[in-house]
Order: sequence, then C-alpha cells, then structure tokens
Amino acid sequence: MLQQEKKRQQALQILKTNFINSFLENKLHPQIKGRVINETKNSFLVETNQGEKRTLKQNNIFTFTFQDKKKYKINGNLLVGNIWERLKKY
Repeated sequence: MLQQEKKRQQALQILKTNFINSFLENKLHPQIKGRVINETKNSFLVETNQGEKRTLKQNNIFTFTFQDKKKYKINGNLLVGNIWERLKKY
C-alpha cells in the first residue's frame, strides 16, 4: 500500500514538471521526437531533426526523457493546460 502511494505521489509530481528542454517522443506520431522548446496550453513545440514541429497534447501519448535520463510515459490529456493550471489542478 505504501509503495502505491509513493508511485501516485511521484506521478502527480511529474504532472507539475516544466517539460521545456526534456526529450519528447510522441508514440502516436513517431516522426515527432526531439527537444521540447516551448509549451502552450494545448501543445508542445519540439525541435526535431526535420525542424520545429508542434504536437497537440490532447489524445496523444508521450514519453519524456529528462536530463537525469529517467523516462516517463504520460497521457497527453493529463497535460492539457499550462503549467500554472496543472499546479493548481494536481
């Protein structure tokens, strides 16, 4: 039970993260992967090998890799809203 609560708290903490400069992979659109350079309420702007691409948060599944090399798979529907809205929500 304690382990589940710890995982839940960790998941909530990830949702409050600033994703800029993390590495994003969009599982539903494999051509969109690269460094997050901006975040809006509804999308991420990603610097890819083919230039800058915007991907919507809603109805997508992302894998983020942070500087500490940890990877997190996140449903984009949980990320809709800017970071300030997420801080209040979670």
